[in-house]
Amino acid sequence: MTEDQLKPMIRRIGEYFGLDKAVLLTRFEQWYGRVKDIPAEALPYIETCIQDHHDSMPRNMPKYIRGYYYAWKSANTAKLIDYPRTTCAECHGHGLIWIKRTAMIEGKPWGNINGPITEETSYRCASCENWKRHCHADAKPAATRQYLADQGHDVLFNS
Repeated sequence: MTEDQLKPMIRRIGEYFGLDKAVLLTRFEQWYGRVKDIPAEALPYIETCIQDHHDSMPRNMPKYIRGYYYAWKSANTAKLIDYPRTTCAECHGHGLIWIKRTAMIEGKPWGNINGPITEETSYRCASCENWKRHCHADAKPAATRQYLADQGHDVLFNS
């Protein structure tokens, strides 16, 4: 979902509970950061659930948005996996490219006496749309294996 899709829902929920003030921009940005990977098609269900199951505006909105999203997701699994799967040389049809990189803390490599600590992370494939089965477009940056290798990352070939 985008910020422009979440804002009206939050505004309508606030109006439903009789709140005239808009949510502060900093709070909204924090909330959006916690729920941006949720697909927009789940928002009407989430809005209805919040209005039906709460007596006042929830203070921890991301908690309830995510909780109702999981309920929507379990009832709509066919929709989520309905994206066509294509063959792709970059991601082998999985949609995600996994890498191993040095973990960083405050811009510095993290390590101990045994050497650097590594972490595994994924990028969505820039060559296909198989990633739609796993994440929202804003949740992970797009990349190709060659780009990641050029950046010095160890591309894992079991993706």
